Amino acid sequence: MWKQPGGQSQSYAGSIMGWFRNRPSDFFSKQHSGGQSPPPADNVSPPPITLSASDRPPRIGGGIGPGHLIAKAYRSALKDIELSIFALANHHPVFSTAEFKARTRGVPGTQVASNAERQVLQRWLDCTSGEGEWRWEPLNDRAEPRTITVHKQGPREAKCERAFYEHQGAPQSQFNRSRSPDGWQVRPSLKFRWYPSSRCETLRPKTVPTNQPLSRRSLCRLLRHKSILLVGDVSQYSLHDLLLDWTSTKQASCAGNLYCKIHPICSDELGHHWDGNSSQLESGELDAHVYFKMPTQPFKQSYFSVGNDTHTNDHYSPSLSPSKSNGRGTFLRYRRSDSLWASSSPTDDRFQPIWLHPNNGIRDINNFWYGDIRKSDLIILSKRPLGLPRHSHLREAFAHNKHLSFHHLEYLRKHSHSQVWRREVTLAPDYSDGITSAVSLIKIAIKMVLEVWLPEVLFTLFQLQKSHQREDRLIVWRGEWRVHGDCLSPELDVPPQRGQDEFDWDTWWKEQQGDVPGDGRRPHPTPPDLVAILFPNQYASHLADDDVGDKSGKKSRNMGSDIADWKLKDPRLVFHNLEVIFQNQLMRKLAPELGVLFLDLESQASVWRTGLVASPTLAHLPPGPSDCFHYCFPSPGLTLEESFLGGLMKILLAAGWNDSTGTGSKI
Repeated sequence: MWKQPGGQSQSYAGSIMGWFRNRPSDFFSKQHSGGQSPPPADNVSPPPITLSASDRPPRIGGGIGPGHLIAKAYRSALKDIELSIFALANHHPVFSTAEFKARTRGVPGTQVASNAERQVLQRWLDCTSGEGEWRWEPLNDRAEPRTITVHKQGPREAKCERAFYEHQGAPQSQFNRSRSPDGWQVRPSLKFRWYPSSRCETLRPKTVPTNQPLSRRSLCRLLRHKSILLVGDVSQYSLHDLLLDWTSTKQASCAGNLYCKIHPICSDELGHHWDGNSSQLESGELDAHVYFKMPTQPFKQSYFSVGNDTHTNDHYSPSLSPSKSNGRGTFLRYRRSDSLWASSSPTDDRFQPIWLHPNNGIRDINNFWYGDIRKSDLIILSKRPLGLPRHSHLREAFAHNKHLSFHHLEYLRKHSHSQVWRREVTLAPDYSDGITSAVSLIKIAIKMVLEVWLPEVLFTLFQLQKSHQREDRLIVWRGEWRVHGDCLSPELDVPPQRGQDEFDWDTWWKEQQGDVPGDGRRPHPTPPDLVAILFPNQYASHLADDDVGDKSGKKSRNMGSDIADWKLKDPRLVFHNLEVIFQNQLMRKLAPELGVLFLDLESQASVWRTGLVASPTLAHLPPGPSDCFHYCFPSPGLTLEESFLGGLMKILLAAGWNDSTGTGSKI
C-alpha cells in the first residue's frame, strides 16, 4: 500500500500516514520509570469527558494570546470561511438564484419543507453530536440492552478485539479479569457511553419522538425499501462495513473498496429471525461471530430479574408495522471516489487507473458513480482532504488546470473580499521554528480548502442538483475525523504535574487495561486544542482552554514562549488535520444552504486516540507504518456508531422515513 510503483504514483493513505514511516528514531523512547502512585480502587470512576459548542472548531488554547501569530492566522482562516459562505449563498450566479433556492428549500427527499425547519434540524444534529459527555458506564442502568457492534466484515477493524481476546489467556498477563467489579470482559474504551447535553432536547424538532435509542431494528425500519449510496475514500468504506455489521446478522461478501457491488441489507428483518428477539438482536446474540464473541453488558441490579435472561422490555421494542415485502428490498452501494468527482462522463481523466492530482501530485482513485444516483434514495458523501503537496508540486499547488471547473473559484475571488485569494503562501523550510512552520501550514491549508477543495465539492453538488428527480433524494454530507498523531507515543504517558483535586487518568487507565493490548492509549480528558493538534508529540499537558487551571486552583501555564523552541515534526499529519478542521467548519454551514444535511463525526472522535487500528501494536513498538486514523469496531465508546448511525437515524426520523417506499429506480 505504501510502495510507490515505478516512482510515478503514491496512494493518499501512504501520503497521510507517511509520517508514521519516518518517525524519529527516538519516537518510541522508554517510558518514564519513576515511582508511580498507588492504583485507584476498582470502584473509582473517572470524571466525564465533556464536549461543548466552544470546542467546535477547536479552540486555540495553549495559553497563547489573541495577538500571537498562530492565533491570528487561525482566526483569519475561520473568517475566510465565513466570507466564502456568504459570497456563495448571496452572490453566486447559480447558488444564489431564486430558482436554485426554491429547489433546495428545506431538505429535498424529506418532509422538512421549510428553511426554518432545516435550520432547527441541523442545530439539533450539531448539538447531539458535539455537545455532551462521555461517561464511564460499565453497568447498563437502562431497561433496554445496549446495542453493540458485532464486526463481521474486513479483518482490519477486528485488530483490537483480536489482540484483547487472544491475550486473555496469556500466562504473562497481569490483568486478572475475574477481579473486575463490573464483570464485563471487554476493552475499557467500550465502557464509556455518550450522553448529549440536556440543551439538545430543547432543540429537538417537534416531529421527532423522544427516547429513540440507537437500535438495529429501528435503523432497518427507517431504511426499509430504500437504496443507499455511499461515496468517498477508504474511511467511507469503513463506514460501509459498519452499516453492513448493523443491518445484517451474517457476514456480507464484498470485493473490497475498488470493486464493491450492491448489498441487500436488512433482509433478516423480513423473516422470522428477528421476530420477538429484540434484546438478543441488539446485544449481538443472533449474529454470526466471524471473529470474537463479545460478552453482553451486564445490567444493574434494578433491571435484573431471575428467569429473564434477555431483559426484554416491552416499551423498548420498536413499534414496527408488519414486515411485508412490496417487491423492493433495501440495498447498499459503495463507490470509491477520493476526489468525490461526479462527472457524468465515464471517460473523464479522473477515472483512469492512475491519476495524480495536479495540485499536489498525490494519486487519487476514483470510480465512476454518477450512474448510481438515479438508483438511490439516500446519498451519503464525504471528500477527504487533498493532502500536503509534494515538493515537486509546491509551485503548482494553486495553479489552474483543465480538470477543475474554476468559475466558482473566480467568483469567490471577486466577491468574498477574503485575503486568502490575494496572499502568496509558501511552505516554511524544514529548519524553521515551530511558530513559523505552524503559521505557514495554516495559511496553505485554508488556501487549499477554499481554492481547490471547495470548487471540486461545488462541482459535485451542482452535478447532483442537475440529476433526475433530485427533489426525491436525500443527500447527507459526512464530516471527516482527524488523525491522532499521539496515538503511539508512550513517552507522553508520563503523568504531568497535577493538582490535589485532579483525577489521575494515567494510573486509572493502567489499572483498567493492565498489560492487555487492544485499546492502546487512554482517551483525552478534554478535547485537544489547536496547539495540541499542531504539536501532538510535544504538548502532552495541554489545557482544554485558557482558564481550566483556575477551576482547579492553579494558574494556566503560558505555553507561548515554549512553542518558539518546538519543531513541527510531522507537517503532513498536521496539514491533514488542519484541512479536516477547516472543511468541516465550511460544510457545517454551507451544506444546509444547498439543501444538504451535515453529520459531524469529528467532535466525538476528537478525544479518542484509543481503540484505533494501530492501538494493539503500542506494546510491541512496531518499526513499520501504523494506522492512527481508522477505528476498530466496535469503536471506542461507540463513537462512530453514535455519530454516524445515530446521526442518520435522527435525520431519517425527521425526514418522515417510516416504512415509506423509495423512489429510486429499480436495481
